[in-house]
Amino acid sequence: MTSDMATKRGGIRLCIPCVAGRGIGLGNELYPWAKAWLAAQAIDGIALPPAFGLNPRQYWRYFGTPRTDWISHRALLHTLPRYRFTEQDYLSTGERDYRKAVALFAERNGWKERRLFALETGGMWGGFLAVREARDFILGRLYAARGAAENLTDWRTRLDPDKLVVAVHIRAGDFKAANADIDYRGCFNRSLPLAWYIAVCDQLRGHFGDKVQFQLFTDGQPEALAPFIQRFNPVTGFHQRDSVCSDLLAMASADLLVCSVSSYSLWGAFLSRAPYVWFAPQLQEEQGTFSLWGHEAAQRPPAGATARFRASVIADRSACCPRGVPVSALGVISSALLSRLEHGLKEKHAATDLAMFGVVPLNGDAGS
Repeated sequence: MTSDMATKRGGIRLCIPCVAGRGIGLGNELYPWAKAWLAAQAIDGIALPPAFGLNPRQYWRYFGTPRTDWISHRALLHTLPRYRFTEQDYLSTGERDYRKAVALFAERNGWKERRLFALETGGMWGGFLAVREARDFILGRLYAARGAAENLTDWRTRLDPDKLVVAVHIRAGDFKAANADIDYRGCFNRSLPLAWYIAVCDQLRGHFGDKVQFQLFTDGQPEALAPFIQRFNPVTGFHQRDSVCSDLLAMASADLLVCSVSSYSLWGAFLSRAPYVWFAPQLQEEQGTFSLWGHEAAQRPPAGATARFRASVIADRSACCPRGVPVSALGVISSALLSRLEHGLKEKHAATDLAMFGVVPLNGDAGS
């Protein structure tokens, strides 16, 4: 136990992210970490990072955690009174924000009066709606990660600041290959057809011409992606080292994100404020709406988040301006999204950015 694990209110309450096996991909590991942070805020505890020491992806190098952290985590979980906050516990509170749910559950069960215990957090349940309060915490950890500043600067020097930046995430690697005959509905861990990415980017280039530039983020080999690379000449990071955190941040800073069906892309979209497009055949369709998680048991009851949001959207479709935009297998982008990107392109001009020595024409809107 390190010296910065100071006691709080006369006790030590550790919030420890659950690591499955030797560890999994960063997108999946960030959920338990975000939950540990939020739980610590709820019970006046101390959040530990995940035990990355055994993860074959060597995330310990990025976050400066000990190689032996898995030993200390296991020792803490076996020696301290141990609790686990489950999905059932979360749902029983009626709260959607994870921190509020833990605080309410802790109050009910007298955790705040207990001086010494370990609370284990884990799972992707609750999704980003549950951990949205941890967005800045995760951003802070990613920006402080090994190689992040250097790699992000490298990206910046190769991008034109006056052009629209489109981040394209093509997941390959350990994903199953794309197949024209597959039913993608609700399917994860499957590569998307390269033709879909090409169709989407063809339409963007056809509309914006030389005012658009593409960034390629992938775990695939350049040879396998040659048709895309040769067609769009994207800015790539194949030469970068220690890039898993900086890639996520660079994706999140783009003007548009073309997602793969992966938690990594979802984190990029969550950390971003920009619009993103999603492969529509993978989504759930119900009552004239698309959803990503509408098939899950927790979302189907009237009290489920997806069910509630669907009802509100159906009640007033005119108020909708979706940030996540479904795009069909043909890659056809809506005129509404193109208009939104046109507006974003205008906002990028330094000439009208006061902080960049720019000027703004007088139009009667300024205060006297």
